[in-house]
Amino acid sequence: MVSGFSTGQSTGTLNKQEQNQYMRPEGSGNQQPFFKNELPQAEHTVNSTHRQIQPITSSKFDDDNKLVLYLDQQEGEFVEEWMLLANQCAAAQIAKVFPDCSLLIRNNPPDPIRLSAAASCFKMDGFGELDSSSRETMARSYEAIVSAARDRGKDFDSLVRLQLVKCLGSSEYFVSSDSAREEWEHWSLGFPAFTYFTSPIRRYPDIIVHRLLDDSLKAEKNPDMKPQYNVEELRVLANAANEMTKVKNNCSSAYDRICQMLYFYSNPTILSAIVSSIDENEYGPLINVFIPGHEILDRLHVPIIFTTSITKDPSGVADTYATIALDSEGNKQDIHVFDTIRVKVSTDPISLRLVVSFQFS
Repeated sequence: MVSGFSTGQSTGTLNKQEQNQYMRPEGSGNQQPFFKNELPQAEHTVNSTHRQIQPITSSKFDDDNKLVLYLDQQEGEFVEEWMLLANQCAAAQIAKVFPDCSLLIRNNPPDPIRLSAAASCFKMDGFGELDSSSRETMARSYEAIVSAARDRGKDFDSLVRLQLVKCLGSSEYFVSSDSAREEWEHWSLGFPAFTYFTSPIRRYPDIIVHRLLDDSLKAEKNPDMKPQYNVEELRVLANAANEMTKVKNNCSSAYDRICQMLYFYSNPTILSAIVSSIDENEYGPLINVFIPGHEILDRLHVPIIFTTSITKDPSGVADTYATIALDSEGNKQDIHVFDTIRVKVSTDPISLRLVVSFQFS
């Protein structure tokens, strides 16, 4: 089953954190990689899963007299599994019949530099060691780290998940004939072939996949039948879909940032933040913090009247930490990765940028 979901009830709409938690060990639950002639196995998996379902929904009317259906968490996971299996089945069927003319999605392995930095933070703070030797060992060790972070508090759980998500490679549409078979893999899910199929009302490429799937089923009865899209047409569609995905993500991030900027322009606020990373370059210290509740991950601004020094262990065994001092009042505070510190969040009236300033405890 899908790991990383919170307990309790859900309205069936997964939040962004839940949608991103799709890494799981190979062979866990009903999730089994398959391809080509293993489609009957997928159908059996879905059917057997269906038999395990109990009556799953309750309902009530909200304040606007709209009917709201609630799914128990387990059933929400079943729905997610079905969607993944449907997407995988569609990709397998189309690629089997049209191996050179399929619209697929792949996800590249994590960035090794970012992954190494995140693994060092996890280990030094006692959350455990991230084993990135393979996708399966990484998924298992990651779940252990998340569990250890959750024991410390939900804010640390969120930060650990966010740090790993930032390491993962981005997903992209591609045409099967443009890549070797071993390059089709969706790394995070562990599927040899994958595409999006389940949301044609909100994703145009899903409509293309539906048409290709229909063509593939007809072609099994009529071997002379060709898909209604050629390779060049699919290539144009894939490039357009990738570009629009980037535009959508950029717009979403910009909208969130503008809302935060407007709020903190009128409401400068002292908040608790978790130190997510500490480093330095030729320009000085680089301290990043995560602010729970607002989901802000930003550079920490240290006022010029403070002096900041970074201490590193050359062996890489001990923690890297920063010392922030205010000589005029004798204040001094050491901060380490995953420490909770006080910050002031405001909006600069000239640049209209969000400013996260250090505050002595």
